[in-house]
Amino acid sequence: MIKIIQRVMLCSIAFILVYHQNIQAQVSPYSLSPKWMFGYGAGMNFSGGAPVVLSGNPSTAAVAPALEESTSICDRTGALAVYTDAVRIYNGATNATVRDMNTTDALAGNSATNGAVLIPDPAAPASQYYLFLANDVTAGLQPSKGINYYKLTKSGAVVTVTSGPTNIAAGSAVDESLCAGADSLGGYWIVSHELSNNNFWIWHVTTGGVGGVSKQAHTPYVGGTGNGTVKISKCQDVIAWTGNNSLVVYPWNQKTGTFTNAALYSNVLGMGATGSEPTYGLELSPDGSMVYHTVLGNANTTGGTLKQIEISTGNPTVLSSSSVNGGSKELGTMQLGPDNKIYVTNSASLTTGN
Repeated sequence: MIKIIQRVMLCSIAFILVYHQNIQAQVSPYSLSPKWMFGYGAGMNFSGGAPVVLSGNPSTAAVAPALEESTSICDRTGALAVYTDAVRIYNGATNATVRDMNTTDALAGNSATNGAVLIPDPAAPASQYYLFLANDVTAGLQPSKGINYYKLTKSGAVVTVTSGPTNIAAGSAVDESLCAGADSLGGYWIVSHELSNNNFWIWHVTTGGVGGVSKQAHTPYVGGTGNGTVKISKCQDVIAWTGNNSLVVYPWNQKTGTFTNAALYSNVLGMGATGSEPTYGLELSPDGSMVYHTVLGNANTTGGTLKQIEISTGNPTVLSSSSVNGGSKELGTMQLGPDNKIYVTNSASLTTGN
């Protein structure tokens, strides 16, 4: 069961704290999936407007646990098609395992910060999908496997893996960030960030498949390490990235898959109550005027800070734990929902199977 604890209105955005694992569905900004599967047994259904619990998610901590990322995608009718906890690929119609990536491929990047993305295949968007899995750099099951993708086909109630894993970024070249954006012509951009330098890595997915990487440097570069989160705004005109203690925001051109090299915002961020908790979750407001991030905190310390930054002025607002998360000690990822509310995870209160 998903426990929705508190709602705080900020600039017409409600922040909903989801007491669950440090996992949240990464849904693509081109079309926010109305159904999410994430965490250990968690699911949310937005089809009726306000989210309700979506049951059937078989993910548990028993074997090869999912630790962070997940992603879900629905077909054109709104039915759940495919989802993953980055350890297994699941059939949305039956909740059956389609592929155990840990056992079969020794691949599962189960501990990448926001590292799983599902998009339709532009060549056959009604029945085929791409699943991209980010690099697991820090402390996961199979660290430093790079970025890999699978191609999936759905025929009726049957989902099959038609190819993959295909590696497009080997080893520890990139951090744990990954997101998708639309190109306005039926294709998509897949974006990650270099692990220890100032380059965005960008791939174009078209009817011809996954293109070669474009490495685009940005300045200023304010540092960052393994943990990474990257997001493109719902309006597809702003891109933001954070890596542990840094945050940058740039204008994004969705037609060309490039950004203007004049930062809208760039800063080294505070590190939290004890000086050791990294920035972690990241999200943009629907209109791209605000960027939000969490300081991960620690289950045994104070922390769990949620911050709002007005991009045009750079003015930050600390949203205290007492007003947002009811005293929670550890906040994780964030995700904009189809209802234009931002959902925040709290891993400190995880109950396996709920």
